[in-house]
Amino acid sequence: MTAFEFRLRRGRALHGLLLLALCCLCSRQPLQAYVHVSTYDAFARTVEEVSIPLAALCSGGLISGVPGCRIPSKLLVFFGAQTGMLLLSKILISRTVVSEELGLYGLPAPFLMTALHQFMAVVMFGIGFLISWTTRWPYMPQKLTKLSDVGWLLLFSASFAANIGLNNFSFQFLPLSLNLLLRSCLPIATTAIQTCVPRRMPKSSTTFVKEIICMLCGVSCAALATWAQSKSKAAEPEHHYQLGLGVAIETMSIFAGALNMVLANELGKQLNLNSMDMTFYMSLPAALFLLVPSIFLSSPSWPEEGLMTDFQVFALVYELAPGVLGLACLLGVFACAYNVLQIDMAQSLSATYTTYAGNFNKAMTVMISITMGLEHLPEGVWGFLMLLATLGNIGSFT
Repeated sequence: MTAFEFRLRRGRALHGLLLLALCCLCSRQPLQAYVHVSTYDAFARTVEEVSIPLAALCSGGLISGVPGCRIPSKLLVFFGAQTGMLLLSKILISRTVVSEELGLYGLPAPFLMTALHQFMAVVMFGIGFLISWTTRWPYMPQKLTKLSDVGWLLLFSASFAANIGLNNFSFQFLPLSLNLLLRSCLPIATTAIQTCVPRRMPKSSTTFVKEIICMLCGVSCAALATWAQSKSKAAEPEHHYQLGLGVAIETMSIFAGALNMVLANELGKQLNLNSMDMTFYMSLPAALFLLVPSIFLSSPSWPEEGLMTDFQVFALVYELAPGVLGLACLLGVFACAYNVLQIDMAQSLSATYTTYAGNFNKAMTVMISITMGLEHLPEGVWGFLMLLATLGNIGSFT
């Protein structure tokens, strides 16, 4: 089997896995997230919310084998996967019903949920490798021959754990729309980190003045949206505290994500690891890193319960609604396929190009979430200002 045939089969298998996971999540979601409405209405609402990501995944998969459509196919699949992942993560973390009687909604255990997704990835890869060894196409991950290679992969795993864990943590303090607009600062953070290591920086990612101007415009729009969100509830001191904490957490996540993107691009070249091998080697260390805050960090959970660790949240959810944990495991399948896709994008294109594409996806997710009723604009002039900032963000990164 040639390298092209392998990449084509891997891409089609990845598209199929993404579609299967998203369809399973659509059918599973009504049983937990909308128990107060009819099954048909719940299913219809869930399908409506993910219809655009699902259409993008299908379209990208259909044109993946068409000559000259490699990059459009990747961008469509990336848009569908990232948008679907963001919407479903937000629903799971903050809206899924745990107990209507106690008023408990969502799974506010971001670090342990992300660790669970990484453990799921290890299991899935292990099963996949075992199955491949029974066929004519046995697959063996690229071996690590140096201790320094292990060190670089541990740094890559730590940056991934901080990026995803902190981003999921910020969902407890920020609306989805504001979270995504803040993450639009990822390209300028990526450029800053690449500039710090110019010898490792590929020539194709040299930053031009026009790109810097576009990035600064996008970041300015994100800052404007944050200001509009804060002004919309100026009379609520608690809102200001949560907003500031959420912005600080998201800022740390952004720089961890930028480092993760740069390392994905560079380590793929230095260690000759493809996206599948890199995701496999990263998953277990990232899960172990995430277990530390899951055990020792007490954070706001539900309003009625106060501060709890992620393990305490999981224990209570297991007692009240174990099906929610099953939904979290199912989301881990989708997350595994998405991680492989994102690393493949960073390796085959570039870290900066991937963050640009991701920013467009995030801005479109804001529009989708507002259109579908997942998010609401602030009242009065602040809503209009936030809408303008969102459109400016989309324009800056398009």
